[in-house]
Amino acid sequence: MKTVLKSLVAAAAFCGMSAHAGVILQGDISATSQVNFYEPMGQSFRAEDANVLFAFYYSPMNVGSPADTLRLRLVDGDGLDGDTLANIVFEIPTGVTGFYDVDFSAVTLTVGNMYTAVLSIPGTSPYWGASYSTRNSPYANGRAYLAGERADSDYDMTFRVTPFAQEEPVEVPEPGTIAILSLGLAGLAAARRRKA
Repeated sequence: MKTVLKSLVAAAAFCGMSAHAGVILQGDISATSQVNFYEPMGQSFRAEDANVLFAFYYSPMNVGSPADTLRLRLVDGDGLDGDTLANIVFEIPTGVTGFYDVDFSAVTLTVGNMYTAVLSIPGTSPYWGASYSTRNSPYANGRAYLAGERADSDYDMTFRVTPFAQEEPVEVPEPGTIAILSLGLAGLAAARRRKA
């Protein structure tokens, strides 16, 4: 009897849960290029979650230059010229090497649709470089863009798309769910009385 009751409670809890598809990670690096020389740089991807953070892999290239701000646009579709959904100017701390997340969670993506993250520098500093892979298209659901052009089909930027971890709202079960759960519990109580 306790096992049945636990199963009902677990099923009710499961109904209120939401899931994330997980992190999209293309971590292969075979080259790094100056952002200001090859801008706009971009990477298209197929959305697996509705709200995400996006990161390219950055490295300082010319440390004697100022570390200018960067701009990351999120555009609709596979390409650099889609409708702009978000446009964020941000700063990476000097000397950082690695992924740096930009929060695009204010935009709700359609799971399964294509989007492109487009990187540029508002100024002229050659400080930052962005990494990419030239080996066998390591990310099959998108492609890299360098210097405003579609790169070779084997190229992908080194990038990461992370589901936005927001606090899940407490969901109140629908009246029908409450009614079904109540009936199940009443049936269990009646069955228990018959055994006693």
